[in-house]
Amino acid sequence: MANLKIVVGGHFGAGKTTLIKGLSQVKPVLTEAKLSGFGGDKEYYPEKTTTTVGSEWGKLTIGNLALHMFGIPGQSRFSFVWDSIGVGSKGYIFLIDSTKPKLWEDTMEQIDFFMERHPAPFIIAANKQDLPDAKNLEEIKKAGFGSYNVPIVLISALKNINTQELIKKLLEEVIRHERKNKRV
Repeated sequence: MANLKIVVGGHFGAGKTTLIKGLSQVKPVLTEAKLSGFGGDKEYYPEKTTTTVGSEWGKLTIGNLALHMFGIPGQSRFSFVWDSIGVGSKGYIFLIDSTKPKLWEDTMEQIDFFMERHPAPFIIAANKQDLPDAKNLEEIKKAGFGSYNVPIVLISALKNINTQELIKKLLEEVIRHERKNKRV
């Protein structure tokens, strides 16, 4: 069986933990801790009580391929964790909360961080599309994500909407990259 390391990133509250829980076929390893409120986290998610403080892990098997998904903390104060998790990654999923455009810059900073240090194919998951105030694809592209020229998939991690399509698109990007570099 082939193993593929995937990093799941995105800003605080984007839905990384929810996505990993929803996709993993084994009980995921989670590193959630009580939210301190440090850095204004409660401003955007007053109902949120926990946050990821280390790396999370889940596994999805598709045929002879095991996708090992590693979730990272969304807040930049935990960026010391990001670098070690990025080592050996074959692809990235970067999530945004489609209802919170003020936080999207944080995801863009993560994209830039990983592409500079551990470049690999990535896609963007515009999460929480099940909510009435979710921004549409054109609004998301115009906000800066269109400049990356990568697939943007509209999803709801909570309701498992388009999450399989998300994985399919990521694998297409990884395979295209590997073939281009003659590794497949």
